[in-house]
Amino acid sequence: MSIFSGLAPPSLPLEGEYLAELLDAGTGMNNMLATLGFGNPVLPGFWVGKGFCSEGDIGRSKGYNLFMVQGEGQGESVGMERNTEGRLVRKYHMTTQAQAPSFWDKNPSLELDYRGMQHFLGRMGMRDEVREVVPGLYLGLGSFGARESRKSQALPFLLRGPFRPPLPLGEVLLLDGDGDEWD
Repeated sequence: MSIFSGLAPPSLPLEGEYLAELLDAGTGMNNMLATLGFGNPVLPGFWVGKGFCSEGDIGRSKGYNLFMVQGEGQGESVGMERNTEGRLVRKYHMTTQAQAPSFWDKNPSLELDYRGMQHFLGRMGMRDEVREVVPGLYLGLGSFGARESRKSQALPFLLRGPFRPPLPLGEVLLLDGDGDEWD
């Protein structure tokens, strides 16, 4: 947590698709939750990244997650050493807000908010915060559930990139398959 607290929000808006890596969550239970939710080869697949599409409003954008589902469709690679063969699926969209006050330390962060979305992460109350380590490398903390329980459930991750442009938002909504709309 001290490393995260010493970082600032991204200096530029995130735009494009970024590779992701889950980090050690500090407890066996949190690591198990992260593995079950984001390291499952079938549903929803291995989490391999996030995508961001800017809007006209400075500081706000839309985003989505990238999962590699193994054993389906055409082989596709995203340039990672593991869990990179299969079909790339974009789902679990979110809204973002730059300079949002952090749940963890009240300092500015890039907020990735799934709350209110009608998909799995939205129903869990998922919320991520991202800060910049150096340009192209970002440290994030994910949390979910009731506000009181979040501090014990930090799920840290890294984002690297961008490695390619984002998918147009309308196409992500069609792929998400949850029927949810962005405001």
